[in-house]
Amino acid sequence: MNDLSIQRTLLENDMQEQRDDLRTLEQDQAIDSLERRIMLIKKDYDHYSEFLDPKYSKEEIQY
Repeated sequence: MNDLSIQRTLLENDMQEQRDDLRTLEQDQAIDSLERRIMLIKKDYDHYSEFLDPKYSKEEIQY
């Protein structure tokens, strides 16, 4: 889940950088590509978040 969050943040940062530059056809295509990748990551994140158990403890069992 963390990996997906990090990937999404990086792509959103790239998209913002593209938007800050002057617009060209290539930049529009790059933004469209980034938006598609972000959408797919969000879809994966939403899918995997359904399987998270809020009661799950990450503490190691002490024997």
